[in-house]
Amino acid sequence: MTSDGFFAARFSGVSEARLSIIIVSFNTSVLLNQNIGALLRFGPKNNYEIIVVDNASTDGSAEMVEQGFPGVTLIKNPLNLGFAAANNQAMKTAGGRYLLLLNSDAFIEEQSVETLIRFMEDHPRAAAAGPKILNTDGTLQNKGFCFPSIKGSLLFLFGIDRLLGPKLRARLFPGLYWDEDQTTKVDFLHGCCMIVRKDALNVTGGLPEDYFMYFEEQDWCYRAWRGGLEIWYVPSARVVHWGSASPMDNRPEVFGRSMLLFFRKNIGTLRGLTITALQVMSASISFFCDVLRRQDRAKREKTYNYLTQQLDLLADLFTRGRHHKSGRAG
Repeated sequence: MTSDGFFAARFSGVSEARLSIIIVSFNTSVLLNQNIGALLRFGPKNNYEIIVVDNASTDGSAEMVEQGFPGVTLIKNPLNLGFAAANNQAMKTAGGRYLLLLNSDAFIEEQSVETLIRFMEDHPRAAAAGPKILNTDGTLQNKGFCFPSIKGSLLFLFGIDRLLGPKLRARLFPGLYWDEDQTTKVDFLHGCCMIVRKDALNVTGGLPEDYFMYFEEQDWCYRAWRGGLEIWYVPSARVVHWGSASPMDNRPEVFGRSMLLFFRKNIGTLRGLTITALQVMSASISFFCDVLRRQDRAKREKTYNYLTQQLDLLADLFTRGRHHKSGRAG
């Protein structure tokens, strides 16, 4: 049983609703308005609730929900508690047998909610399932992820995977590559839209609150797999994700801290160092290629910023690893 005793106690009871839809919002009033409206028009037909957690927005998001959608449960935070803590607030009060964690800028297509619920009912070991995630132009944005690994980093970062072709990749490395239209188990899902079995929280606990943002869903899925549960990608369900809609998005320094925390907690400092070193090598090659090809300044700056971020992460991992070793030696 998880050490989070509150979750173990709260989520073992009888559910009052079939589904609880949870939306965490920070200064996305317009998109939030559109999303709730779409859910009311195209979402599940009955026995569900919508819970919005507002993380101290200053753009009138909370007031918009109160005035425009009185049937929606609203939790107003005086401070921005982060993605994980806000979702956990809602999960503690949710009455649904299933919990749909949905970003305010992720618009789930008609019938897709029902598709995800049916999948969860047919797969009792599934802790969570996620849809195919599309860009606003209809192209694929995301289909699930693999946990960081040295093998995956070598294949992806240096373009080795592109030399093999999609069918050979999928056959040789089934855990790393799969067809976007194939229902399959994945290591973890994008947190913009995933349905969670509430009973699974008795094993995993809530989202880890030591992450302010980024890597929370990855860490949670890691715990689910370690607890003997499964994570699934279900492409017959689809969601359109705008991405980077909140002012809190695109925070490389926060991303770096969260990646460091995930490495330390789950895969070990040495493997984290190796993976990050490979990322530094790949970013260095990309940057020098951009310079030689005389790419525009914006692209060079983006590559350079990523390179410096990875160098900082590598230095931090190395420093913490030395401190850990010296502490054990003492």
